[in-house]
Amino acid sequence: MTELITGIRRIRNGTILAVRGELDFHSAELFHRTLRELTHNPGEVLVIDLDGLEFCDSSGITGFITARHRAVDAGARVALVNVPAHTARVLSIMGLDGILPAHPTVEAALDDGVRPTGTTGA
Repeated sequence: MTELITGIRRIRNGTILAVRGELDFHSAELFHRTLRELTHNPGEVLVIDLDGLEFCDSSGITGFITARHRAVDAGARVALVNVPAHTARVLSIMGLDGILPAHPTVEAALDDGVRPTGTTGA
């Protein structure tokens, strides 16, 4: 079992939350506590960088959904980056890829900010 490690870095238009290790039932409280400590301002983005995420169960998926709800309530948005294939597959199967957009890089996630949360690209 690999310990969960999180890191927070403020950027000009939001926050980057790096997540490494295993995000499961045993480590979920650390992840949820970290999410509760974050504040969002309207128009900002929370980028959740999953580079180094080795495992993610339903506790982690719940955390991603919670992060999105908190951000949207504050007028901000959430973007996932560096999503491992196994996690991307679960998000897709659950239909969450539409509300938790994934990007290959932090820069791509930040560039996607021209579209308000909840709209489609049509």
